[in-house]
Amino acid sequence: MRALQGLVKPFLPAYVRERLGREVAEARKERGLTQAALAEKTGISRRTLSRLENGHPGLAEDNFFAIARAIGPLKSIYSEEFPPPDLSQAHLWTDNV
Repeated sequence: MRALQGLVKPFLPAYVRERLGREVAEARKERGLTQAALAEKTGISRRTLSRLENGHPGLAEDNFFAIARAIGPLKSIYSEEFPPPDLSQAHLWTDNV
C-alpha cells in the first residue's frame, strides 16, 4: 500500500476531493462531532481536517483512511449494487493475523 501512496494523491481530481470533503463534513456532523473532536479521534490536526473538508489538494490519502476508521465509510463509495460491508465480524479477520 505504501508504494501506491505517491501515485494516488496527484491523480485525485478536484471534483473528487471536493465531493469527499463534503461527505466527510456531512458524516462528521451526522455523528455530532466537531472538527476538533474528529481531529482528536483520528490524530489529524484540525487545520488539516478543515482543508480536507474544503477539498484542498495535496493532502495524503492516509487522512481519509483515518477518518473512515473513526466515523465509518463514506456514502460515495457505495451504491445499491455495492452496499457497505457488514463490519460486525471484522474482528474475526484481524484476530487471526
